[in-house]
Amino acid sequence: MANGLYEEVPVEKLRWRCDPDSFSFETTESIQPCEEIIGQERALEAIRVGLGINSIGYNIFVTGLAGTGRFTTIKAVLKELDVTGKIPNDLCYVNNFKNPDMPHMLSLPAGEGNRFKKEMEILVETLKKKIPLIFENENYLNKKKELVEGFRNRQADMFREFEKKVNKEGFALVQIQVGPYSRPGIFPVIEGNPVNIEQLESMVEENKFSKEELERLKGAQAELVNTLEDIFKETRKSEKEIKDQLSALDTEMISPIIKDSISDMKERFNVEKIHRYLDEVREDILTNFHRFREKEESAPSPIP
Repeated sequence: MANGLYEEVPVEKLRWRCDPDSFSFETTESIQPCEEIIGQERALEAIRVGLGINSIGYNIFVTGLAGTGRFTTIKAVLKELDVTGKIPNDLCYVNNFKNPDMPHMLSLPAGEGNRFKKEMEILVETLKKKIPLIFENENYLNKKKELVEGFRNRQADMFREFEKKVNKEGFALVQIQVGPYSRPGIFPVIEGNPVNIEQLESMVEENKFSKEELERLKGAQAELVNTLEDIFKETRKSEKEIKDQLSALDTEMISPIIKDSISDMKERFNVEKIHRYLDEVREDILTNFHRFREKEESAPSPIP
């Protein structure tokens, strides 16, 4: 320190510089790569101790930031082992569709777990491509159109017959706007125009309309309103029925391809637990086939 100030550090000392002459080789091609794990002696010793314990209930749990070499370290330590005896099975945890918080465990011969994982990925990807094509098939579209048009025609016929009955009894169906919605109303036709019952009541008070005729119209209107409510109930029932029929049609169309795909998987993995799991997969896909229904949109190609 000089004159109360820090001594200025020369530029050449601001960072460490490696002297190439300190190396005994010309290029790195002439040296062997380091195969040892540098540092982490305590972690390595803990892993070796854990791997040496051959008892039920002992496990090794490795944690750390991504990119810190956890997987590489484990592989390096495992290569040091002198493996003797039977190689343990692969333990694969799969979804429990009834209770997702408690997955099922499948035990497979060593190496089969990874193969099973890849086969399941291929199964899902295949169905994601094939199922949307089924719903674009002309046969499916024609059957769906037939069901929907049949429902609409039945609905139109009911309202057409009801409107005839309404007109025959001297009333008219009028659409009444209620906020953003509209609903049908039944109004008596007086001198060629539909008139609100409240207007007729005012006319009765002014002796411009017969009270007896008003009472008759009220009774007839009430019966027609009840009939209209029955039609609405029948329509709602028909809507549920058509939804069920469309859902059944969807299931009918996709069931064969799902069944065949699952059967192929069962042949490749002849294990009872896997068969039960695949049966659950099939049922879940049939229940949630809408997840596969839309085609995956391909990413747009870059503009040259």
